[in-house]
Amino acid sequence: MDAGFRPGGLALAPRRGWLLTTDRATDTVRVHELAGGKCVATISVGREPASLAVTPDEKLGVVGNRLPAGDASNPRASASVSLIDFAALGKRTDIILPPNGANVQGVAIAPDGRWAYVVHTVGRAPLPTDQIELGWITGNVAIIDASSSVLTGEIALGQQPDWDQERCGEMIFHDATRCYQHWLSCATCHPDGRVDGLNWDLLNDGAGNPKNTKSLLFAHLTPPAMSEGVRADAETAVAAGFRSILFQPASPEEIRAVEAYLQSLGPEPGPVRANARLTIRVKRGQALFERARARCRSCHPRPLFTDCLSHDVGTALDTDRTRFFDTPSLVELWRTSPYLHHGKAVTLRALLTDFNPHDRHGRTSDMSAQELDDLICYLNSR
Repeated sequence: MDAGFRPGGLALAPRRGWLLTTDRATDTVRVHELAGGKCVATISVGREPASLAVTPDEKLGVVGNRLPAGDASNPRASASVSLIDFAALGKRTDIILPPNGANVQGVAIAPDGRWAYVVHTVGRAPLPTDQIELGWITGNVAIIDASSSVLTGEIALGQQPDWDQERCGEMIFHDATRCYQHWLSCATCHPDGRVDGLNWDLLNDGAGNPKNTKSLLFAHLTPPAMSEGVRADAETAVAAGFRSILFQPASPEEIRAVEAYLQSLGPEPGPVRANARLTIRVKRGQALFERARARCRSCHPRPLFTDCLSHDVGTALDTDRTRFFDTPSLVELWRTSPYLHHGKAVTLRALLTDFNPHDRHGRTSDMSAQELDDLICYLNSR
């Protein structure tokens, strides 16, 4: 049975003879016949569908999409819940969670099929991190009326209750009790050590200038850290994160454990790399990437696809303190949208065109539509 590239949630519709699976890499839900495993439908839903459930009457599927999909500078950016109509074998609608809702962890449906409950975080992303009296991050359960497809309310959750160094670090990374007043962990903004698709106004570069969350993959190999490079390296950033984001300093042993966990993370190949039919396009895109006049590899050299320097590529906003930003690695670019330090570039095409009008972020203005498609295909294969 082909469950996709990054299978996540599973749910049964036994009377229909179906098994439903989510594919976080392609943002789809697949419907399989239990007898034989044949895929009878592939349904596009929200970003990174991670969990799903089926109503008792098997008329609807409720899909929890883990991350927001869109412009991270929108103060109401949020993840969504998708409803699948089994009669039509298609998506009925997307229900947007409350502002800054993300990191969807689970879906459950009441026995009468009337209500769906969705576990997720809610963050006050536009506010500086010192606004702790407002409850900067909370863990919530969203309540959805499955019959009318309406989000009807939220339930706030209370406190959440000898490994090796790496496993200990993973535990600390996910442990909200390490935070002052216990309302967020490192994993809240960095699920799987990657991105949550939101902008956050952290205190490391002043207030009033939110930045898009960066992946922590290979952070220890690509100093400095943060969009403005304000931390010399990942180790410094980890310690500062406990101090100025969680507001509860960690011990040297705890910091080393978190560093060990982050250093254990490895890249996961995206769906483009696994698709043999795209090999020719990837090779054409690589040739464009390496073409001297495109200037891509001058700032994004192999093997980590970053020169670890700061550059002015014309993307600064009026609220930014500087025009120079750290060059991000392109490894796992396929799963780190939206792009740029301000999170306004929702797609790679937008990054290469709309946000690159003067070719300061690589020369792309002379590329044809097909060449841009090939370059994007290559970038998504990293």
